[in-house]
Amino acid sequence: MLALAGARPAAGAAGGVTPNALPWKVIYGITPASTQPLQVTGITNPITVSASLAGGASLAHILNGAVTAYSGPFVVNLNDYLAWQVSGAFGTDYSGTITVTNTTDSGALLAHVTYILHGSF
Repeated sequence: MLALAGARPAAGAAGGVTPNALPWKVIYGITPASTQPLQVTGITNPITVSASLAGGASLAHILNGAVTAYSGPFVVNLNDYLAWQVSGAFGTDYSGTITVTNTTDSGALLAHVTYILHGSF
């Protein structure tokens, strides 16, 4: 299940740090699996994105096509493409949720992304 934060104006009191909705779909597949890349729009300033993972898999972010193991908050700019990847041990199934927040906008929720991974065919 995917839950999105409510849409808010992009250039409000936060100084243009609230992006338009990022509706990532459920991640379902064989490890590793990822969301579709979404273009970050609606901001006028760079934002710092943070994520937390529940469910035991490993998390990576994909920024403009480059896969990086998630190790903490990172900067995203206007028109960047952002996706998420989860992976786990071969032969082990995983399920859980990625919670994505915008630390530049007081930790505002950007998305909850559900994942279901199968460790083998």
